[in-house]
Amino acid sequence: MRRLAPLLLAGCLAACVTESLDRPVGLDQSAPTLSRAVEAWEVVEAGRVVGTVVVFEVQGTGERFFQVRNPHQQELGMVDAEGRWWRYAPASPEPEWLGTGTVRDGVCLLLGAAPDAPFYDVPIATLRAEADVRAASASQN
Repeated sequence: MRRLAPLLLAGCLAACVTESLDRPVGLDQSAPTLSRAVEAWEVVEAGRVVGTVVVFEVQGTGERFFQVRNPHQQELGMVDAEGRWWRYAPASPEPEWLGTGTVRDGVCLLLGAAPDAPFYDVPIATLRAEADVRAASASQN
């Protein structure tokens, strides 16, 4: 019986499950950052639109960041307020830092466009209308 008791105890302990929860420090004090689109540009190369840049302004700070999209309005990356260029990688939880510099250089790198590609103003309402048309088209398929 004395030999059996340690085996039974070991079997019971092997069935125990522990769970731990990690929470970042200060998470309870966090709040969402609100921003709104204030400006947009289309980037054109060889007579065709290769992408769009949407300028967002963070409410309450006046800080801006630049979202870079392909011609299908899929987000490719961003240029942040400090001039850092970030690329979103598929299936990756974190963006990839590409470098730092001007907004133009970062946008052109993310889009694979020439550094002298022209940027043309596009009204935010136009982008919104195009998005609505695409959403309606997608829901019909």
